[in-house]
Amino acid sequence: AFQEATMTFADPSKQWLSGISDADGESVFNWIRSGTSTFEGSTVYNDFIGIDNIQSYEKVLGGTWAPYRLCGSTPTTVPNPIVYSAGPAWGAFATLNQIKNTASVDVIITSDQSKWTRCPVLELQEETALAIGGTKKLHMRSSLSVDKNGLNSTQSGYNASEGDLNGITGMGWFPGYALNLETGERLNMAFGEDSWLASENGADMKWNPSSNIMSQLSDAVLFGGKHYVYVFGHNGDARYSGDAQMGNGLSDVPRYDGGKTVHDLLAAAAATATSVSDGYKRNVFADAMWVNMAVLTEGHTVLETDVKIRLRVTKAYSKYGTGDQVPSGSLVVGQNYFVESGPITHNAISRLTGTSFVAADASWTSTNTSASVLSTVNKADPIYEFNTNDIGTRKEDAVAAEDALSLINIVPNPYYAYSGYEQKTSDNVVKITNLPRNCTVSIYTLNGTLIRTITKSDDDIKASLDWDMKNQARIPIASGMYIIHVDVPNVGEKILKWFGVMRPLDLEAY
Repeated sequence: AFQEATMTFADPSKQWLSGISDADGESVFNWIRSGTSTFEGSTVYNDFIGIDNIQSYEKVLGGTWAPYRLCGSTPTTVPNPIVYSAGPAWGAFATLNQIKNTASVDVIITSDQSKWTRCPVLELQEETALAIGGTKKLHMRSSLSVDKNGLNSTQSGYNASEGDLNGITGMGWFPGYALNLETGERLNMAFGEDSWLASENGADMKWNPSSNIMSQLSDAVLFGGKHYVYVFGHNGDARYSGDAQMGNGLSDVPRYDGGKTVHDLLAAAAATATSVSDGYKRNVFADAMWVNMAVLTEGHTVLETDVKIRLRVTKAYSKYGTGDQVPSGSLVVGQNYFVESGPITHNAISRLTGTSFVAADASWTSTNTSASVLSTVNKADPIYEFNTNDIGTRKEDAVAAEDALSLINIVPNPYYAYSGYEQKTSDNVVKITNLPRNCTVSIYTLNGTLIRTITKSDDDIKASLDWDMKNQARIPIASGMYIIHVDVPNVGEKILKWFGVMRPLDLEAY
């Protein structure tokens, strides 16, 4: 389930990145299908009932990020009259993508080109006839690949070592990278463009969203040129057997490989007949994990300052094997085993990668030539050992108390209209954390005006304080920079800078 998320700008005054916020109803803005809503007539905007009925994933950074499994899509059979959802997902094989594979990730966007991610550029135009090269939605763009400066092989100054890397067509550079916090792996990414929207930077093979949401001349969707961001998980390394189309043979998206596997799968999809093509394409989007429909904040420029996006979920610990690989015919009846790479069949039951089973007989089979089964203990659940030998309470230690001042913090910082601590739409809450029992928190504007004092006494055993972002007169503060001063008697003080952007009052909530 979704836990919390933050978006932090290295320079809080340059908040250049935003996104399309999800909105419920029969609208192109309804792109996250959490909940249980259905609509008469067309099913294009129906929620995906049974996946996230409580709508927790509609709240990620104000509804601008979501798991791919919950993203809307244009139906594979377009209804008449035509209804486009403008969603970032593919309408086919959605059930192959499992919400349980959504992991906690960090996405860093930076102007440091040495950290950029080589990745496919996906076509986001709904009508194939309007896309450059007649490319289908969510296939790779048909244009020449570009280097980190956005140049292709026909242009002066082109860097072939960057532009020809892992594909001479359809490949670009995302200005940043993604990390799986659960495994420590760097992840593959992709971004989209609508090549029909050249005026919104949709045809240049670069990740440079515009700030335009809808056309001023019509009801046409612009969505910043549809520079959607895709983060792929690494959920296995299954391989094709003797597949002539695939350069590296992988049928799953691996850890970061310069976008090669996603490129090879989508290139194979474009080179084959529809029935076979869909097989390659589905293996790409079965591993799609997080999606963002990015737009530029009006009045700003792309990459004004670095951005860090934290996306956190709670999930069960992964199972894993603890012993050697066990060949078919050598299983011990009654022992527990772990499927490292599957699927396999044992006792006439299919066992998927990441599952464990108790051996009913000695053999297992698989159509996956790289399938592997490991011996294990504890039913493949993780086992941890720890002790508290070096942990103890230290009292009346002045040095330790002064060191503890460095732990005091205010979160989230910056506050960008929402926080995970808010229970109602009318709430505005940040926390001042790691506080001692006895202290005084004073909040000032940049010109030194005291707007709020909060006293924490010995009776309050909590290590934090909630601030509702109101002044001493209970009036909401304005957006801007503030100084937080924490005075701890007989120990010292800590000064924090905090930036907050307040959201407009939602009158419909009353």
